[in-house]
Amino acid sequence: MLSQQVQFYTWWNTQKFIAEEAPLANNIVVRLFAKADTFRIETDAEGASTMHLGFIGDNGTTYGVVSYNAGVLEYSYDGGSSWNIISGLSAADFYTVADTLQFKLTGPYGGEITYAAAPAL
Repeated sequence: MLSQQVQFYTWWNTQKFIAEEAPLANNIVVRLFAKADTFRIETDAEGASTMHLGFIGDNGTTYGVVSYNAGVLEYSYDGGSSWNIISGLSAADFYTVADTLQFKLTGPYGGEITYAAAPAL
């Protein structure tokens, strides 16, 4: 009986991530990416990836970074302020396939969701 309750709890939290939390993160990242004029993906020595966005405006180019660190997907811009997009993740991976950005978010109970977007230019 206890085993069934633990399995149900795990399933429930996996579904909660996929149905509620991941779409909110997607909404924010897609809005950022839709306004970006360019992007690039960087991967560090430990395999962690970050997405760098460039925005061309009247005052020149500004930059933003979407990064994953210690369970938090975060956005920072021009080396200044930053804010959390979503927390409690197990992993976040950014990569490109045929000039299309793809990012995969993994929730705390293993639920995964993958998104794809193309740059504005």
